[in-house]
Amino acid sequence: MGAKEIKFQLAGIEILEVNLKHPEAALPVPRKYNFETKINTALNPDQKQFHVMPDVTVIYDEDKSVHASIKVAFTFGIDNFADFKSGDDVDFPDQFLVSMVSISISTLRGIMYSQFRGTFLNNTILPIIDPKSFVKETEE
Repeated sequence: MGAKEIKFQLAGIEILEVNLKHPEAALPVPRKYNFETKINTALNPDQKQFHVMPDVTVIYDEDKSVHASIKVAFTFGIDNFADFKSGDDVDFPDQFLVSMVSISISTLRGIMYSQFRGTFLNNTILPIIDPKSFVKETEE
């Protein structure tokens, strides 16, 4: 049996929260940041939707203080959602989940770039993150 085609689109983007904590003293240039990234997901079978909600905290490497955080919700509409539903269970292929996370993280990078523009985080190098690290692969 071949893999089912998943008919989906990015149906919505909502910036839930953006926090910038401006440092009291001037910071050296360049400076290094660590990005603590968490991904939450949710399903809305009635609306045929899959939600990916990345939450990023920007931590200044020098003193471990939080300089920023951002949360965004991405809503994906899945036209053939019912094809992946069995009773109360929903089972999307791992590669599809990786794709949803990848699209969300990539778009989030653009949102972060836009939100940080003109601030003390303007030239911060944003990380490239492996989306597979957020998807627990199912055992075959």
